[in-house]
Amino acid sequence: PSTSIPTLWFESSPAHGVTDFLGVQTYLSINHGRQSCSYDHLNFGWSERAPKDFTNSSMYWSSMLKVLGRQDEPYIGVGWGGGCENVLSHALESPSTTKGVVFVDASPDGIEWMYPAIENGWDETQMLEYRQQDLTSRISLVLLILALAIPW
Repeated sequence: PSTSIPTLWFESSPAHGVTDFLGVQTYLSINHGRQSCSYDHLNFGWSERAPKDFTNSSMYWSSMLKVLGRQDEPYIGVGWGGGCENVLSHALESPSTTKGVVFVDASPDGIEWMYPAIENGWDETQMLEYRQQDLTSRISLVLLILALAIPW
């Protein structure tokens, strides 16, 4: 691959991946000759299940680039939603290869729980309890979806 023009690396929350970026990647390639990459997070999309001891998805991107031998190539990180934090972390870890960052649909961590807290007049403890309940229900939903995707 040519390293004169930085590759666009798309990063999102684990619930999104290759198929979500396929259209824009095709457009960038056909209409602008740009190289771009995206991937499905472990346990999602077409990726394998994560090892039981795998707990930090933000480390996956750096490890993946090393395995592909692309850790020293210039890139532009494009973060969507939950992927913005990973793009920023990787950019700070690799300033010599980071040529730019783009954030799409970024928001401060925890903002989705701040609005209900304000609307309901909750204190921090009540907001954190609501956050925990919400995250627990999200995890349950993801586990259910993953269980349905297992071949019988």
